[in-house]
Amino acid sequence: MSSSPPDGPPAGSPGPSSAAPLLSHALVDAELARLAASAAFARSPRHVRFLTHLAHAVLSGDTRRLREMALGVDVFFRSESRFDPRQDSIVRVEARRLRQKLARYDAEEGADSRLQFVLPVGSYVLELRHRRLAPPAARQRVSLGVLPLTSPDDASAPASAMLPALLPVLSAELQGALARLNGLRVVAMPGTAAGGKDSSALRAAALHLRVDRLVRGSIARRPDGSGWQLDLALLRLDAPDRPADGRTDADDEFPVLWQRLQRADDAGLLQALDTLARGVISALYGEAAQRQLQRITLSGHPPLLPALAGGGPSPHTLERLALARVAMRSNVPEGYRKAAELCEQAIGAASQCAPAFALLAEALNGSVGLTVLPSLPTLTAARQAALRAIELDPGHADAHSLLGQIHMTLDHDWPRSEAAMLRSLHLAPAAAAGHARYGWVLMMNRRFAQAHDCYAEARDLDPLSLRYRAHSALVSLYERDWDSAAAGLDDVLDIEPTHLVALALRAALDLYSGALDAAQRAYTRLSERYPGLSIGRCGLAQVHALQGRHADAERELAHLLAIFEAGYVSPYQIAMAQSRLGRDDEAVHWLAESARLRDFNFVCVAVDPTFDCLQQHAGYQKLLRDNGLAHLLASQA
Repeated sequence: MSSSPPDGPPAGSPGPSSAAPLLSHALVDAELARLAASAAFARSPRHVRFLTHLAHAVLSGDTRRLREMALGVDVFFRSESRFDPRQDSIVRVEARRLRQKLARYDAEEGADSRLQFVLPVGSYVLELRHRRLAPPAARQRVSLGVLPLTSPDDASAPASAMLPALLPVLSAELQGALARLNGLRVVAMPGTAAGGKDSSALRAAALHLRVDRLVRGSIARRPDGSGWQLDLALLRLDAPDRPADGRTDADDEFPVLWQRLQRADDAGLLQALDTLARGVISALYGEAAQRQLQRITLSGHPPLLPALAGGGPSPHTLERLALARVAMRSNVPEGYRKAAELCEQAIGAASQCAPAFALLAEALNGSVGLTVLPSLPTLTAARQAALRAIELDPGHADAHSLLGQIHMTLDHDWPRSEAAMLRSLHLAPAAAAGHARYGWVLMMNRRFAQAHDCYAEARDLDPLSLRYRAHSALVSLYERDWDSAAAGLDDVLDIEPTHLVALALRAALDLYSGALDAAQRAYTRLSERYPGLSIGRCGLAQVHALQGRHADAERELAHLLAIFEAGYVSPYQIAMAQSRLGRDDEAVHWLAESARLRDFNFVCVAVDPTFDCLQQHAGYQKLLRDNGLAHLLASQA
């Protein structure tokens, strides 16, 4: 397995100019824990302790303790009064051995880690380097497609009334369980691919999504109505005349690697699915070893599938959750509003339902992201929902990553944000949403290379997501790479011309790159299509200001100010208009208001091209320092 060269300067140099603020203790500790579990270090606790001491000393800026005498005492428990480095070479010897182990780790299991630990020869000041990840397609791992669970065609209506609501929720839970595996690429197959028995169509879909193994399953009421019957199979997409064990799938004649039938009563339904998921995982372990692919390991602890609700989920609750997921796929204000409403209904019916609280947090977060609702009360409610989901299910990866995003947008607390993101990825390494949310906060912290890596992984795990494609283009936009941003956004709009996020970003790209006539047309269309959103008017105010049409810009700005006084508009957007009109002090004032009101957009301030003109403004610099973004001032210098 290979990786690109480390990205950016080392973070281990002593003194105030160190890049260490960009490194959180959470990231370093997560990578140290991963290293400690590797084959190179699993039986070397002394070297793990040595490396941990060096890393924490660098993070704290206390490099005075990284001298041979101090290390002998602190790490190797030598007597301070009797230790003589000239007579006792333990520190030098163990440092040499540590370098050898680090080289082995880098070449093997650590090749796709986010940090590289480098101990220079002749120095004990450890360098902590951000590392670019290998492209997802270059990783030699099992690629698994998960088809939606189905029900038998002949299921009777009375006995199967619960199934329409049950199937999509259990399908999502099954995929979530498999996403908890390191070394596994888990892709949700589109529902159309599972709708018929046409093996050639299914093969074509799998080939397009780069999937070579499939999980297919069904669930039905037992004939006597006493419980459920689940059937799950792991299939191989080889030619049908090369079965794995002499069997083939009855529908599509795919070779069967593993298959099991499980029966359960109502209370044991999720436990039965958990048992089947573990059977698939066991089969995948053997697959990876036989094919000499990346080792598969399970993150977190059992159970894989938490109970959806105390006492068992009702058809009503399951239906609300399924519809909420569908509503959020639209990525428009009405979709998020409807999803929040459905989640509230599910919670009213099942107050112990962790996924309902997590989905509610996601819906509220999405509404704020589109500037439909003010941040302070809405994100506070989203935080409470995410925390409740974690309280009910500490292993809920989505809730942890949502909480991480809220730590950034509401608290402006980058270290806590990254800690929650890394916790989410530890719990579900193959969950696309966790990688995408981590990429989003990395982007806001000017860690563009790592953000690109995260979005590449998210898109690889969810190839059909247009949202991740649009946000990946946003990284390029904030890098001022106009051509790459345009290519990414045009790809999205070619597939879905009405995609709101892509339309807004394409208009912003035209604005930033100086294509003002195109930007004016784009923002006018946005205003007409979404009159309830302030995005269009904010964009037009900026365009008019840059065109020298100040009266028109003032008119749009006056409208934004009126909306702000009467209800809600993002103060960040008012700051954008003021900045384009050349009013730096007013722009800083409204940015301060944005920070005070915890405007969702405020965390974009250090990467947004709109405010490049404010880099030397004392008020702007103080604003970043007062809101946990001081490290971004240094990166702009």
